[in-house]
Amino acid sequence: MGVTNAEATENGKFSFCDISNRPQFVSARKFVLNSDIKLFQFAGENLTTSQREINTQLMKIKDKWVADFADDLKFYFYDFEEVKEYICELEIKSDVLLNTPKIFSCINRIYAYHHGANGCQNHVEALNFLVENGHAKTIKLEDVVKDGKVAKLLSVTVDKIAILNKLDYLKNSFTEAYFAADAKEKKSITSQVQFALTPNSIVIIFPAYTIAAGCEGILSCELKYKDITELLNMNLYK
Repeated sequence: MGVTNAEATENGKFSFCDISNRPQFVSARKFVLNSDIKLFQFAGENLTTSQREINTQLMKIKDKWVADFADDLKFYFYDFEEVKEYICELEIKSDVLLNTPKIFSCINRIYAYHHGANGCQNHVEALNFLVENGHAKTIKLEDVVKDGKVAKLLSVTVDKIAILNKLDYLKNSFTEAYFAADAKEKKSITSQVQFALTPNSIVIIFPAYTIAAGCEGILSCELKYKDITELLNMNLYK
């Protein structure tokens, strides 16, 4: 997608906003959408079943975030009626970390800006698949980590994040016991954690507001397999 720059008319409709019912300001406003969507897709005429399945899941992520952006945009566009040149942005970019006949792993980064001081949002959504019997099966963190070791892994990761980002208040705040209890909650931090696999490491990602103040943004840490072998299911990525 490129850049959309459209002048509104009394009967005009934008890609995401129907403003035809607002004649009092429609003709006086300008709408600019800057979009950059670089979503990974397997290409070619002879794709395997698993590749097509992965493509479908990636497209679902794109469709979901575009739909969410559209819903928010309608609200912000109407809320800022005094803004004569309304500029918004949407970026979706895939970063493939591992792509082998057995495992596919990528991180999708989403940046959305609607308008105003609080209109900026950053999100991350990772996808991990194990190819078995010709099909792509979603890999969960519980598949990568030994039974009962997810809480330990997350606790170790937070401590490393605290050191790397000089966030002293995080040190020893999120213990193994904390994450063990957290996992039982309906809206737990554990359920929001994202992860991705590389040939030599696992990347653990905490979305904004999960373990630190929103101003710290998305926090992540790469852990080498060789340093956490006691926590991992080695058979998964060999």
